[in-house]
Amino acid sequence: MVRDTAIHDIGEKLAEDIAEVRYSALRELAVLEHVFVLKPRLLEICLYDSWGPNRSEAVRALAALWPDADVKQAFAACLDAEPYVANTVVEILALRLDSEAIELLHQRFRSAQNAKLRYSILQAFCNARECIARDFVLNARGHVDEDERVRALSLSLLARTGDLALKDLFVARLKDDSQRVRAGAIEALSEICSPEELLELLPPYLDDSSNRVRANAMIPLLKAGYRIAESRLRDMVAHTCNLFRSSAAYVLGEMAPTVQVVSHLDDLARDADPVVRNRALASVERLGLRPPPAGATPASQSIGI
Repeated sequence: MVRDTAIHDIGEKLAEDIAEVRYSALRELAVLEHVFVLKPRLLEICLYDSWGPNRSEAVRALAALWPDADVKQAFAACLDAEPYVANTVVEILALRLDSEAIELLHQRFRSAQNAKLRYSILQAFCNARECIARDFVLNARGHVDEDERVRALSLSLLARTGDLALKDLFVARLKDDSQRVRAGAIEALSEICSPEELLELLPPYLDDSSNRVRANAMIPLLKAGYRIAESRLRDMVAHTCNLFRSSAAYVLGEMAPTVQVVSHLDDLARDADPVVRNRALASVERLGLRPPPAGATPASQSIGI
């Protein structure tokens, strides 16, 4: 009886003209078991309310009725709404990812003109099973999307599968105009290729215009002991651009703490640029080394093992 009274009161508030009152009622639904009798009013708010927060909260309330046909239709419409509301729908569908949710997200991804929405839809698959994420990306062709962030995230999702059948796809993206995508393609290939295959593919990217791409190409080649990468690392440590020196410090943090690695980090930890110093100290910590003491003179600022 108490619950019925509360539901009645919420229903009354949902019909109020004041947007904030409707919002308060929608928030109250979060602590009550959802009641089907409120569906018509919630659908109306979801689709037509003049205030975005109300539409978003109505989406959250209607989620309990998924995959009701009316709710699916409303969610499809809301994916065309302003980002605040559309992202709420994506968030709700990401928690389900049943066949109906995936199909709705796929349809909207293919038709969305807004790259931010396509990126948001892809993010819904970051916690999905690897096979589900892979199938979505390949079916939606996210890896060749016009937006570099979408392409990069697509590669990241595909790379999680460790699927050798995707090698040619990753190799093709090595030629991408975006440094973000090239770097992601190298990371993906590093997970599935043998050292010999990487030696065939990656050396050109040791001279890439992007410090990030160079670093990603350098790491697997260094770990495999290829001398070509060692000379490029020395060049990066001494590079005139702080971004390249910072990337060199990152690469060193991925290596075993050999005498040469420690020596390079020692130099970079005393770099004139704070970005480089901080990156070097982060690598020192990652390798379990002893950082130089605070306030030490340059001559005594050596890193200890």
